[in-house]
Amino acid sequence: MKTSIAFIAAICAACSSGAATPSKDGGPPAPDGGSPANDASQAVDAAPTPDADVPVTTYTPMVHLDFEDGKPPGTDAGWLSTTGGPMSYDDAHARSGKSSIQVLMRDQKNGYGGYLNMPTAVKPGSTVWYRVYLYMPSTLSLSYGDVSGDGFGWNKFLVMAEYQHDGSRMYIQPRSSYEVDYGQPNFIGTGLYVNHDGLGDSYCQLEQDSYAFPRDRWFALQMAWKVETDATASVRVWSDATFVGECVGAGVVPSDYAVQSFGIGDYWNGGAWIKNASTGSFWIDDIVVTVDPPNTLDDGGRPFIDPRNF
Repeated sequence: MKTSIAFIAAICAACSSGAATPSKDGGPPAPDGGSPANDASQAVDAAPTPDADVPVTTYTPMVHLDFEDGKPPGTDAGWLSTTGGPMSYDDAHARSGKSSIQVLMRDQKNGYGGYLNMPTAVKPGSTVWYRVYLYMPSTLSLSYGDVSGDGFGWNKFLVMAEYQHDGSRMYIQPRSSYEVDYGQPNFIGTGLYVNHDGLGDSYCQLEQDSYAFPRDRWFALQMAWKVETDATASVRVWSDATFVGECVGAGVVPSDYAVQSFGIGDYWNGGAWIKNASTGSFWIDDIVVTVDPPNTLDDGGRPFIDPRNF
């Protein structure tokens, strides 16, 4: 269920009249007369009342973005980027309400997507959950080329990192195929990996043959990062309500590391391969980030953000 545009507008109005910019170290925010447009705290929202058949939540997310703030299609989403690409409001697809964000990948370009800073830092000893709804048409290419001389296919898909996306990052990403067009074998590709980017072991393969991103429908992709300074750190991943797997030892951080940004995409090694009937757009909606442990559990009893909530 979505909050009303009027209610979100009221929240944003309140933010602009005395909101605070989050500090890098997660301490008290510095009052500066308003939070920046590229900070996720501007759209933080209390959990909406769920429908009767949906589990009742007893936790409040740190971030809840539903993109129902009345901006017309084509408006820039206002996300930050390192090497990212175009992101804009769109009404072609929406998981709920009338609007979502279109993410555009461009042929033979490395950068796509972007990130937002979180209002509070997540330090070692805590777990952070990050869920995003995705709509990927069957024609969407996740294939890669070799325009940059580093064409080994990692597209850095679901991302969490420090403030301003500094330092080492944690990625959840598919393993894509080399120069494959729509309609050819292996176009969809299979496999899902955790790329630790120096935070623990290098890579963890969650799935090799039995998982691929769903197409032509909305689905929820979710990660839970147990942030620790030793091998008790871990990353769990869900697709909708299905537990895909866990990488124990992933996400080991230095004692001064703090997670304070989340994103979609970054730098695609080799660049996107979008040729012939392939397309390069997908959509995101209904993003939730929480450090307050969800009271909803998966079939194995693990806390996660139930895809029917928010």
